[in-house]
Amino acid sequence: MLKSASAIALLLANVLPAAGVLFWGWEAFYVVFLYWFENLIVGAFNILRMISASPGPRDQVAGSSPTASLIGAHAAKVFMVPFFTVHYGMFCLVHGVFVFALFGRESGTITPPPGHRGGLFSGVFGAIDEVVTPEVLLCLVGLIISHGYSFLANYLGKGEYKTTPLPALMMRPYPRIVVIHIAILFGAFISMSFGSPIGIMLLLIALKTILDLILHEREHRKAQERLAASTV
Repeated sequence: MLKSASAIALLLANVLPAAGVLFWGWEAFYVVFLYWFENLIVGAFNILRMISASPGPRDQVAGSSPTASLIGAHAAKVFMVPFFTVHYGMFCLVHGVFVFALFGRESGTITPPPGHRGGLFSGVFGAIDEVVTPEVLLCLVGLIISHGYSFLANYLGKGEYKTTPLPALMMRPYPRIVVIHIAILFGAFISMSFGSPIGIMLLLIALKTILDLILHEREHRKAQERLAASTV
């Protein structure tokens, strides 16, 4: 059972790729690309979370005044935000190159000319131009709205920014990427080996949606528990 409006928004955003499979003739590569790009959206909102984090009493350094602890915590952002941006950006870049090099070539989106000896990035930009259709853009807008609503309603609106420490925020996106994308890549391999049949594609989307909802509910439940404990 969905317990929040943000979970419903997440569900609706995840349903849109099913329309791509059913009505727009999407192959596995389109779905994998969409979910890879979602990682960039998640990273962008995580940067906003780190910037707007406001440490509470539990983050106070022993022996220092609340003001000094607050200044020190905010000063840490000067290092931690750029570090996360570079580290997460490189992580997504390597992941993206793998997605395009493998699934793009398998789907025929990346088609280097005969005798071409380009490097690892060869054909990637052409594949992006090929795969970013109006329908894909619609799905990306849906994902941006979903994650944006969660940021506004949960992180800011419900006060999660008061109790979520910066180190936890730095690591926040990685478990989601690992868990969800292992399932996605495994499912996409199976789908493409059978020629991207609709049934397997829809099963892949359903699996990703279920994992997304479970991780979403768990993440925000823990955040609200921390917030409740901080007010006791």
